[in-house]
Amino acid sequence: MIKLYLKNAFLISLSDLVWMMGLSVAIAIVMSFISRFIYKHLYAEYGRKGTLALIYCTALGTVIHELSHALFCVIFDHKVTDMSLFNPEPDGTLGYVEHEYDKENLYQDAGNFFIGIAPILMTGVLTYLLTIELMPTIIPPAPRTHNINSIILFVSQIYRNLLVSDNLFDWQFYAYIIAIFTISGHATLSMADMKGAASGIIALVLIVFAANALTLWKPEIHIAVFDFLIKYYAIFYASMLFGLSLYVGLMGLLLIAKLFPVL
Repeated sequence: MIKLYLKNAFLISLSDLVWMMGLSVAIAIVMSFISRFIYKHLYAEYGRKGTLALIYCTALGTVIHELSHALFCVIFDHKVTDMSLFNPEPDGTLGYVEHEYDKENLYQDAGNFFIGIAPILMTGVLTYLLTIELMPTIIPPAPRTHNINSIILFVSQIYRNLLVSDNLFDWQFYAYIIAIFTISGHATLSMADMKGAASGIIALVLIVFAANALTLWKPEIHIAVFDFLIKYYAIFYASMLFGLSLYVGLMGLLLIAKLFPVL
């Protein structure tokens, strides 16, 4: 009985990590590739001035990116030794946060994962709040069934609602576009971020497993938490897909401009 209980807790923990953290990281990696492509193309066509134009237009996103690292350093009791919120360098560095921690401390070790993916987590919170405040009408009723199909349908419905023609006559939609473009473009993971996150994965799995093992006996706790997380992550994923669409659109415009230069 105990063995089956722990097995279920472990399987639920893996599922939680995949659909909450795994998909978030996957989206951030795709955004990283698109961003690098755009910056590389801008530099090739227009030199450093081209990249700086986009860097400064989305400077707020860089500040949020670095602040998110610093915030999670504080939450997980890491010591921030140096920090730069926005300082574009020729090597592509826009900012950084350096920190130290006790490697023997499980809590601080698990914090490496959250510190590494902090820009994704912060972007999730901000896109959720922006959507609630600026575009609340795009959010449909939450699904009653808790399965992957219902979550996918929920996300796709939010995304489709963003694209309805009525939004073109709403100033809040354009404010939303600017905010999502600025923020989502920096919800990316550098190699340093991924390396730092990787070092805390095992500790994270143990903590999530312990949380599920302690609460699995009371299903209503899982259901209540899941109801909120479905809505939260659906809005986040739909917003990030919208942000990806904006950057893919920019990428397309740059390619068109290269193929058909104005004479």
